[in-house]
Amino acid sequence: MSSSTARAVLAFFVLFVQYDCLLLVVSSGTINRLEENRTIGGAMSTEHKHNKLDQDAQDFADTHKENQQDALVKTAAPSRKKQSVFSDSYIRFLMLVAALTVIGGLLTIIFAMYNGVLNLEAGRATTAEEFAMKRAEAFIGVEETAENYGRLARAQIANNRFIEAEETITLGRSLNLPDEERNQALEYAAAVLAQARGDYDVAIERYENVMRQLREDFDRAYNSDISPNWARAFGMHPNYYDSAFFLAWLYGEQGDFERKLELLDTAISGNPTAADLFVDRGNTKLELGDIEGAIADFNEALRFIPDDEEALAGLQRAEGN
Repeated sequence: MSSSTARAVLAFFVLFVQYDCLLLVVSSGTINRLEENRTIGGAMSTEHKHNKLDQDAQDFADTHKENQQDALVKTAAPSRKKQSVFSDSYIRFLMLVAALTVIGGLLTIIFAMYNGVLNLEAGRATTAEEFAMKRAEAFIGVEETAENYGRLARAQIANNRFIEAEETITLGRSLNLPDEERNQALEYAAAVLAQARGDYDVAIERYENVMRQLREDFDRAYNSDISPNWARAFGMHPNYYDSAFFLAWLYGEQGDFERKLELLDTAISGNPTAADLFVDRGNTKLELGDIEGAIADFNEALRFIPDDEEALAGLQRAEGN
């Protein structure tokens, strides 16, 4: 929202407050006048009642002699109807003030919502990607680690918030946080960001860095005598295989199918039940003229997903050759 709109909303709110104050002042003066009128009216009514009682007593004395029975009937007090609370002008005025106050408040809320000052949806996650970003922000609030900053950056990328993702990566790097998860989280997030922006050369360089660093750390730990040996216990981090998959796609976009095939082999070694990877490798083998290898990959994909349409189409294309 622009600053001019914000000032307009603020001015509207101030006018509304002044309006309410004016109503209170007017109502206070009116109430005082009504009370004075009620007091004066009450005193006049009391004096009038006394005079009336004296007159009635005199009439009663004059007529008693003529007809005592009739006089008794005439002096019987007539019943009065119970008046509604709304017949009192004082009550009606207070109700009017309350109604105007409520209407003014509602108009202020509607005007603020229309101009974006009040947003009932703010802070609420409405999609899986937004929920992932909120969760990543919560993780950083608990503990600042390279993994948590990388997770937040990837969530921001999924929500097309590239500038925020870049700022998150820069901040995470400036903190010199140790790579406790041994997953190159910040470099991996930077590679994902470059790919999302269409900067494929930078993305390739960063994915290659992730794979190289993860491989070096893994081999060093695996061949060492450290105990417990995390490399032997947990194996290679998934970011290694995910980087291989994205690199395969990027090299395929550049027409380098041999390099793509190598990277798909690596990706499949870490995800041996991923049917989509077998389909992708089958199509790559078709591009390279390996018909038998392509048929084997398509059949392997169908072993996991029997009705996979891409695998069936690829198998039909390979057998047709």
